[in-house]
Amino acid sequence: MHRHILSLLLVITSILPLSGRDYPYGTPSEPWEESFGNHRAVINVPRSAESAEVVFNWRRHGNGVADHRFIIVEASTGKQVPNILRKRVDNEECDIVFGPVKSGTYHFYYLPYNVQLGCGNCFCDYLKQEEAPDSRWVANLPKPVSARVVRVESRTTFDSFYPMELPATASERKKYLSSQKADMYVFPEDRIYPARMRDEIPSRWLAIKQGEGFSGTAAPNEYYAFQACIWAPEAPLGKLEYSITDLRSAAGTIPASAVTCINLEGTDPAGKSVTFDVTVPKGTVQPLWFGVDIPENQACGVYNGTLTLSDDAGKEAVVPVTLTVEGAPIEDRGDNEPWRHSRLRWLNSTLGLEDIPTAPYSDVAVSGDTVSVLGRSVKLAGNGSAEQIESWDWEVLDSPVRLVIVSGGKEIPILASEISSKLGRSTYNRIYHAENDGLEITCNVTVEFDGWVDTKYTIRAQKKIDIDDIRLEIPVSKDVAKAFMGLGLHAQEIPQEFEGGWSGPVKVIDASGKPAPIAKAQSDNPYVDDLLWPFDSFWIGRAEAGIQCELRGSSYTGPLLNVYHPAYPLSWDNGGKGGFRILNGEDDVTVVAYSGSRTLEAGASVDYEYALIVTPVKDLTPEAHFGDRYYHGSPVLPSDSDIDAGVTVVNIHHATEMNPFINYPYQMAQTLHGIADDLHSKGCKLKIYYTVRELSNAVPEIWAIRSLGHEIFRGGEGGGAAWLQEHLCSDYTHQWYHHFDFDVADHHPSDAAVLMAEGPSRCSTTMSRVLHGW
Repeated sequence: MHRHILSLLLVITSILPLSGRDYPYGTPSEPWEESFGNHRAVINVPRSAESAEVVFNWRRHGNGVADHRFIIVEASTGKQVPNILRKRVDNEECDIVFGPVKSGTYHFYYLPYNVQLGCGNCFCDYLKQEEAPDSRWVANLPKPVSARVVRVESRTTFDSFYPMELPATASERKKYLSSQKADMYVFPEDRIYPARMRDEIPSRWLAIKQGEGFSGTAAPNEYYAFQACIWAPEAPLGKLEYSITDLRSAAGTIPASAVTCINLEGTDPAGKSVTFDVTVPKGTVQPLWFGVDIPENQACGVYNGTLTLSDDAGKEAVVPVTLTVEGAPIEDRGDNEPWRHSRLRWLNSTLGLEDIPTAPYSDVAVSGDTVSVLGRSVKLAGNGSAEQIESWDWEVLDSPVRLVIVSGGKEIPILASEISSKLGRSTYNRIYHAENDGLEITCNVTVEFDGWVDTKYTIRAQKKIDIDDIRLEIPVSKDVAKAFMGLGLHAQEIPQEFEGGWSGPVKVIDASGKPAPIAKAQSDNPYVDDLLWPFDSFWIGRAEAGIQCELRGSSYTGPLLNVYHPAYPLSWDNGGKGGFRILNGEDDVTVVAYSGSRTLEAGASVDYEYALIVTPVKDLTPEAHFGDRYYHGSPVLPSDSDIDAGVTVVNIHHATEMNPFINYPYQMAQTLHGIADDLHSKGCKLKIYYTVRELSNAVPEIWAIRSLGHEIFRGGEGGGAAWLQEHLCSDYTHQWYHHFDFDVADHHPSDAAVLMAEGPSRCSTTMSRVLHGW
């Protein structure tokens, strides 16, 4: 019903009377050729002439608006006008003379680009400025006829700048500020108009008087979203806070506790309440997105309350809020209609955080120092490290895992005592404390139901101390240590000797005692690096038993992937001093991760964290594993003959007609549900491509997500597909791009993703949970 709400708004605008510098905005019945770009002005030339002049008050946002080629085409013939003379081109106005012309309609394209087909990384190649007009035409230029812009069009509704990316002009802002005095400028805004620009206010807001309230309409059972956008035109604003009264009507009350501001508060990936420090630099706009959790039995009526916004310097704004609740209870909280932005509540989801192991795992059990999970156990030593690990009746370790601290050529023993422990159904946590030789050491160990063991040592200096090395030693039994992969090595037999650093191996001696060839990463081109670099983990063992180890750090929580290139974990890397060794002895294979020398000043601390996964994580059932037959190809869905031949699992990748947008299948939920039902009826399972690395630009909540700063979207130098450059403009990292060779709803020509921030965020974590549940 509301799928084409923006299209409707654009059409409505086209019939409104023009006022001053305003134009009607809309889209054509069918998109024009993509290479002309995503935007054009429709110009009327009243009579034939050698030249015509048009003054287009285009209200452009972003940098470099004069750098692109201008193309003017006669609408009836498609013939390109040969001469364009630029008189004034800036963010506010485009004044050009063009010709020769006939009377009629012309299309002025001002952002044309070379279309990049296929997929991968997109480097949008905008066409450079057109050639200078013919000198003879310029020399003999008579007074041009006056042409006028009669309509502004975007290639699709998704490409449109209207209305939230049409900035107020400098003179309009000045006039507004002189007539509207406020300590804090606040613009209440409906959810269908997400604030987009961070360094401009849209001209639409000029009609809003400071102190005006917000008014909206919601349904029972809806998670209702709205915005309060704060502008700091003359001075920065400090840390923002809000308070809201109960919303009351004669019919009942919506309590203040039902209101949440996702920018200022929420639930972190661990399910804990968290607040965020948000400030507003001078000259910028900060949208605050609010959600009102309306229960299914909420009585219909007009509810009134007051929202107060303030900063830590005492500046304040009061916004009256009127919310009309009417109609029947809405389905799915509104989630099936993306324009409602009800899915923003997913950011604070606690789905999957219950203290209940996932089938077929069993509850965590503890007996003395031994923690048992499905098929495996970890015996904890007195200092928090693993004394022994058993996996499906195999003893994995030859001797205990050790964190070794060396100072002055001597090892400092970690003589710890337990200070707390906590057992749940799905996790067991134990904390140790030690003090010795001027160091205070805390060890926090968590064992989870699937065999994941996270160990974090915090080492604090009670006095200045020079440390020779801090290293992790994992001695694995010879019976178990049969294969190895990671630390820059391919999956292989255990090498006889290995030396490596965070940038890759420097010395490899194979089992026969001969040097093995060492591949070198091509660091000058991050897109052709060997996928082994950078790395942060390794696995050692055999099919029946083993350990995967990930080295982590206090400032690092995400995977090291070829597309991210994040900084290495600070403590382990230690400014390039850290590295790795494999010592292949007679009784065991010891993997060593060392960090090298450092000096800790009195009171300073450093974290050393590593996570082990005891493998295999489930009972090995080769018959079941090899009984699965995956289908992943073209056509996207298997035929009945494919299923009869043994297909049991079907993968649907993104960039397909039924799942076009990367990591956001929700746009096609109804289609995918139908496919799943059909495959299930035929005895097949369905898998949908999904990661948390990047997110499609087609996400309806993209502007609300961006209002969260860098919590979810990684910053960067921008670039990439045309849509990203024209709308996000800056401070993002473009990622996967796929140009469609099939028709997509709303005529999307391509999918362009942006990179997610490293580490867990409310978006990446809860989207995974919701998709898993869905």
